Amino acid sequence: MIDELTLHIGHPKTGTTSLQATFYESASVLARHGVFYDTRNRTHHRFARIAQGYADDLTKCKPLRELTDDIAASKLPRAFIGSEAFVRCTRAQAQAFVEHLRRFARRVKVLLYVRHPVTYAASAAHQGARIGRPLAAIVAEPRILDLTDLIATWRKAVGADNLIVRPFARPLLTNGDVIDDVLGVMGALDAAPDMTRVQVNEGLSVLGIHLIDAANRLVDDPPVPQRLIRIFEAIEGPRYVIPEPALAMAAVQAEPHLAMLERDFGIRLPAPTETPSDPVGLSPAELESLAKVMLTAADYIDAWDRAPASRIVGLTSPFARVIDRPPQNVASALGRLGLGGWLGPREASTIERKISEADDREEARERIRDQRRAGRERLV
Repeated sequence: MIDELTLHIGHPKTGTTSLQATFYESASVLARHGVFYDTRNRTHHRFARIAQGYADDLTKCKPLRELTDDIAASKLPRAFIGSEAFVRCTRAQAQAFVEHLRRFARRVKVLLYVRHPVTYAASAAHQGARIGRPLAAIVAEPRILDLTDLIATWRKAVGADNLIVRPFARPLLTNGDVIDDVLGVMGALDAAPDMTRVQVNEGLSVLGIHLIDAANRLVDDPPVPQRLIRIFEAIEGPRYVIPEPALAMAAVQAEPHLAMLERDFGIRLPAPTETPSDPVGLSPAELESLAKVMLTAADYIDAWDRAPASRIVGLTSPFARVIDRPPQNVASALGRLGLGGWLGPREASTIERKISEADDREEARERIRDQRRAGRERLV
């Protein structure tokens, strides 16, 4: 039995995806500082799904047995499980999951980061667009989390002494960084300098979010697959913020939750500073036309990116993430045979570099052919 398990439940839009990616890449660093982090999958969302939908005895659940065995085999005193999907647990589900964790951890702590509801509503609009929610619906009904109910659910499950509520606001985080703050909560802040930090799920630009919205209107069955959305995420420009009426609506709904945080936890979140975005400046027809072109490009890029030949050689689109691409078994097999050096793109020769650098490409090609002919004649 380990000394302590920290269950990080989010909430969404509090750096959770970047935190999970960083901990996944830095699992060995965490282990050196006494913290076990499961790396069987890139995220821990499967544990949240188990908590929400496993009808049988949790002790019979294979992924949880594997987790328990891995923690025991590590011989580390602490462990960390994290997924923002835990916020969807009912009180009964939260209670059952915590009770199961207590079978192999002397203490179970639940860690929750809270963001000002208005800034959350502004940020949640980006995720809403990514998953296919129409922008008009996002603006008409900005998303607000019921923080009061969420906290009550997990306080009942784990006990007031084991529920840690932290503000997600840069001035109030350890070193202004959520990863350092989580490490501090676990008593592992010394690991911070060695962590491989990964930034994921950044906000969308004004043009990017409008084009995603247009792209979702173009497909028969929205949302557009996430692997095709990446090209729209790369569009630069000012970050999108929902209009003033939506911000005002979110502010009204936020008041009781802000009062609860201050009353029960002494947390006073900084006032939001979001400024509504200017209009995109393109007509709906222009947005749809541009989105169609980009979808076509994304489809061609994705087809190459997912092709076996591309994955063997190691060439990927500039928009792809590791999670978008299934593993290519041939590549790992060749690596085990000592042929891994064949997999990367070869370095261009001097002659080939000249071709790419020449102003007149046809003239350059002819010059290269002459050089090659001269070379063969010298060999003869």
